[in-house]
Amino acid sequence: MTEQAQGDQASGQSSSQGGSQAGSGAGSQQGNGSQTSQTNSQSGTQSQTQQGNQGQQGSQQGTQQQTVSRPEYVPETYWDASKNAVKGKEFGEHYNAMAARIAAEDSRKLTLPQTADAYKVELPADFKPPEGVKFAFQADDPLLSQARTVAHELGIPQEGFSKLLGLYAGAQVATQQQITVARNAEIAKLGTTGPARIDALTTFFKAYVGESEGNQLMARMFTAGDVQIAEKMVAKITAQGGAGFRQTGREPPQPQGRVTDEEFKRMSAAERLDYTRKFDQRQFQNGAGARQ
Repeated sequence: MTEQAQGDQASGQSSSQGGSQAGSGAGSQQGNGSQTSQTNSQSGTQSQTQQGNQGQQGSQQGTQQQTVSRPEYVPETYWDASKNAVKGKEFGEHYNAMAARIAAEDSRKLTLPQTADAYKVELPADFKPPEGVKFAFQADDPLLSQARTVAHELGIPQEGFSKLLGLYAGAQVATQQQITVARNAEIAKLGTTGPARIDALTTFFKAYVGESEGNQLMARMFTAGDVQIAEKMVAKITAQGGAGFRQTGREPPQPQGRVTDEEFKRMSAAERLDYTRKFDQRQFQNGAGARQ
């Protein structure tokens, strides 16, 4: 082979190596460029994802702020739904009014009778029964005990309790008044001597069965017919020399003209002397007189 041929061969190999290196270099640059592009693409995607997450978080926070609910202790009247906030001025006035009302109620309770028994049985000062009619509560009346208990449970003040007693007393007085009016009408049927006849019967029965029993008996006489029946009873008793009563039972009938021990005790000395002279005195004489 000639020198020229060898030179051409060497030159061709050199060119081939140079072209291979150039091609390799170009391919390497293209690969690096592709990797860089991919890296940049991934970075951009991550950045967009982060921005999207931040946007979602902001949106959620905004939504949470918009859905703040009204506290249970705040009435709906004092809640501003458009601002999701309490109406400060109006709610403050409401709170102060409630506090004042509670304080006033606490103060009122301190003035109430502290127990049921502490309620006084007193009628109102303006309570005035009709003329001739009297009314008084019985201290042992079970209705009073019940009324006191209810008044204490309901927190009724003493003044209110007295007014309630006045209503009850007024109803009782009205009933008594109706009875009195009806009774007076019946007595009028007895004529002008009606009241005197009632008084005579009252005196008789009080002496005959006792003052308390006699009054009870007369209280049950409501009609003119009742009075007439009572007068017939008195006539029969006196005609038969009716017996009186003791706590141990019926007394034996007194002989005609005799008085009871109670009547004798009420006599003066002169009256007793006159009374004893009406009877045979031989039972009180000495033995000689007794043998006659």
